[in-house]
Amino acid sequence: MKHAPMPIVPLSRNDKLIEVLALILLLALWAVPIYFYGQLPLDIPSHFSATGKVDGYGPKAMLFILPSLYTLIYSLLSWLGRKPQILNYPVAITDANAAFQYRNAITLLRWLKAMVGIVLFVVVIVTIRTALYATNSISAWLLPISLLLILVPVGYFLYRSFSGK
Repeated sequence: MKHAPMPIVPLSRNDKLIEVLALILLLALWAVPIYFYGQLPLDIPSHFSATGKVDGYGPKAMLFILPSLYTLIYSLLSWLGRKPQILNYPVAITDANAAFQYRNAITLLRWLKAMVGIVLFVVVIVTIRTALYATNSISAWLLPISLLLILVPVGYFLYRSFSGK
């Protein structure tokens, strides 16, 4: 069997909270740059090295790249969350495990949507703060923490997928 039929699974309380968080992040990612745009210098930091040093500058309009990117990611992950039967799974999907595997995948997509939103929101805030206060570095912890925010949910839900055969 290639794909089991999509079971109808209602949103849990946690699912609703994660969806609300992701939507708030989407709105905030647009609102914050719009609010601070007039206060920013013409050139703002556009890239930080792995150690947190500013190593690239660009026009302040570049600040809207991250909200645009998150809008695309948010939309794609939301769409995929409604079509889990088209995703690839580390285990074969059967009638017996379809409900669990689909639910697990949908939950992973929701978590990824929220975690990517958090990471991008922090980057926007750090960029604005760095531009306004003319600093040339950020915490070196930003990159490792950002990676953990994305990789930990992926690892957890992959583990669940394998254990829920």
